[in-house]
Amino acid sequence: MARGGVPGPLTLVTVTHAISGPSGLAITEEQDIVYRAAIEAGAVAPQRKAAPPPCPPGEWSMLRDLDPVLIFRYSALTFNGHRIHYDLTYAREVEGYPALLMNGGLTALLLIETARPHLPRPIAGYAARAMSPIFVGQRVSFNGRLAADGALLWASGPDGGLAYQVELALTDAAPTDAKQ
Repeated sequence: MARGGVPGPLTLVTVTHAISGPSGLAITEEQDIVYRAAIEAGAVAPQRKAAPPPCPPGEWSMLRDLDPVLIFRYSALTFNGHRIHYDLTYAREVEGYPALLMNGGLTALLLIETARPHLPRPIAGYAARAMSPIFVGQRVSFNGRLAADGALLWASGPDGGLAYQVELALTDAAPTDAKQ
């Protein structure tokens, strides 16, 4: 589906992965991927202003400086060959970004791992949404708070705005002796 967006025309694609084992379906992952129109070589891609972070503030927070080695390694481990995550010249000159782009999956992972020590029960599932870009070289705040049925997690860039959000659902069962 194509639609107009703040930075120009966008195309949305939903990709579903289903993994099965001997006992049947084990896990299903659904991704909504957003593709934007190409920009002229050397142009600067328009950037959306980040929304304000959720209120009330988080119960926990961790600051982290994003470095290119972390993003490169994560991209390699997940077979993500998109050059915006590891090729600075490409990111700037072809895509029009000011720096390498943070990987959304890594943002979700860092948010979940920051939250894990604060969770009263194991994670049952989550929904994640990228709100505005996060760039390598920035200091990012990974925040969260417990909610009635799970937890709300979010990443904020240097401007303090909402860049990425994860809603966690927790299991109904109490944790066992096994690690989450």
